[in-house]
Amino acid sequence: MMVTYRGQSVTIPHVLIDTGSGGTVVETDWLLSVGILEADPLDRWVQIVGIGGAESLREKQVTVTVGAMTIPDFPIQIGALDYGYGINAIIGFNLLTALDAVGDCRCLRLTIPD
Repeated sequence: MMVTYRGQSVTIPHVLIDTGSGGTVVETDWLLSVGILEADPLDRWVQIVGIGGAESLREKQVTVTVGAMTIPDFPIQIGALDYGYGINAIIGFNLLTALDAVGDCRCLRLTIPD
């Protein structure tokens, strides 16, 4: 998964696909190189709730690329993701839907149309 913000891009490895997550979350440290952590009046704060409890995360509009598909003006949430699993981002249902992705659980494959 690649995130682009104001012309700067970063490729993020170790991404979890989570059909139970409504939003897409990227670990804060991976976004430092693209300057995304600067405050912006367009930022939103969102509350997420999961098995680990509730968190407030900043949400920003970025361009996201997965495979050959690029989604401009896409909302990602930025957080610590310090859950002990070594993941750097969670692709949530909002991005899977935007990508028109199809998951094959039998083959453990995610297909994204060209």
